[in-house]
Amino acid sequence: MAAFEETGTVLLVEDEEAHAELVARAFERFGGFRLAFAATVSEARHVLSSKDAPLDLVVADLKLPDGTGTELLEPGGVPLIVMTSHGGEVAAVEAMKAGALDYVVKSESTLSDMPRIASRVLREVRLRAEHDRVDEERRRSDERLRLALQNAPISALGQGCDLRIAWAHNPRLAFGTDSVLGKTDEELLPADSAARLMTLKRGVLESGEPTREEVRLAVGGDIAVHDVSIFPQQDGVGRVIGLLSVSIDITERRRLEEALAERERLASLGTAAAMLAHEVANPLNAMYLHAQMLERRSKKQGLEETLASGLGSIMVEINRLNELVRGFRALSRRQTLDDLRPTDLAALLGSVLDSTAALAAAQNVRIERDFAVELTLSASADKLVQVFVNLCKNAVEAMPEGGTLTVRATRQGDGVVVEVSDTGVGIPPGVDPFEPFRTTKPEGTGLGLAVVQQLVLTHGGRVTYASAPGEGTAFTVALPGAPSRRTGVPPSSDR
Repeated sequence: MAAFEETGTVLLVEDEEAHAELVARAFERFGGFRLAFAATVSEARHVLSSKDAPLDLVVADLKLPDGTGTELLEPGGVPLIVMTSHGGEVAAVEAMKAGALDYVVKSESTLSDMPRIASRVLREVRLRAEHDRVDEERRRSDERLRLALQNAPISALGQGCDLRIAWAHNPRLAFGTDSVLGKTDEELLPADSAARLMTLKRGVLESGEPTREEVRLAVGGDIAVHDVSIFPQQDGVGRVIGLLSVSIDITERRRLEEALAERERLASLGTAAAMLAHEVANPLNAMYLHAQMLERRSKKQGLEETLASGLGSIMVEINRLNELVRGFRALSRRQTLDDLRPTDLAALLGSVLDSTAALAAAQNVRIERDFAVELTLSASADKLVQVFVNLCKNAVEAMPEGGTLTVRATRQGDGVVVEVSDTGVGIPPGVDPFEPFRTTKPEGTGLGLAVVQQLVLTHGGRVTYASAPGEGTAFTVALPGAPSRRTGVPPSSDR
């Protein structure tokens, strides 16, 4: 069996030889971990103080000959998993309050499963460390911005009471052009952006009070977020005779914050999904096997029809729950791009639509293809198949009365943009289709599009959508030509 994704050096503190041997065999069987051993608190402290073998995790019995496992916790020290033979809610709460990251009641199955538990805890620890590192980096970035503001690329404007620009510093940043003198915002920006700025500036002219607001500006075809400060300029007797406007582009900072928030959300969902899938999958399989056995016996013995029908319903529900567990596992799995290779996206999309044809025909859905013969990019073909199968299947299912599924793909720079659109029922207002467990389908799990988003983000791409109830929905997937080989670090979803 393959080693876990997160491994390290583990100190096992256990005075029961049989339990220690069982845990050690489990780690040896799964591989990737290095083990150190202790039987008492004092021995464990000696190992922890040694500089020769840095530890990543401590797995300790709660009750030891010379103390408790929680005594090994120290501020900023090695993370701890507590084990005990006498499980109880009070003991669990006390252990977690003391700072333990997990609490395990000893049994043959839990001790044998310790490598998986350790791997999950190590992943949580490393995600927290990464969060702290990114947060510290963001604070330092803000401080550098404050200290270097005079040399930062900012846009500054002087305007009269008629709001025509009298002078400008770096106007290209805000307007995309240097030719701004004598013009107003309305002559330089799209209507929506200009209207907001003009409203703010007229308010300052009337009140004589400065204002500050984040404004979205359409500059050079892109939407940028600007931190805009507007100050009144006054003459010697206090009359407002003009304005000074200072604009700083903070688009990238906002994208980093959104990326961090999205990463934290996916990480927490993935951890919860992995735990739930593990706990539910085995009982479901056992239930299904017993239901099959009962069904066969009922047929042989000619039992009443209601019993056979009830068994059939049980098996259908078990299969539905198994589909949900598979969705959980897909959501919790850390996506990698180890299988990057040149991929003919046109051929891949053609194959996906061929496989969708039977479902489309059954629902009277016509398929339209609009993409070039040659659309090659570096990607994980299997993961992109999963993305577009899911989008096409959702599109067909959104047209119960028939309609048209259209797939368009165009080259954009080094990358490719694919649009999957339907003429179906649309997405209701206020529903985020990427949010896990949110679905408008009676049989849906609400995990498909969350997994799609995860796979696209792992490629360094973006997936967005536009929808009108009763008119249809279009999902747009933008993929770079050559994503980096990285795992689980999504850029801003920008949705």
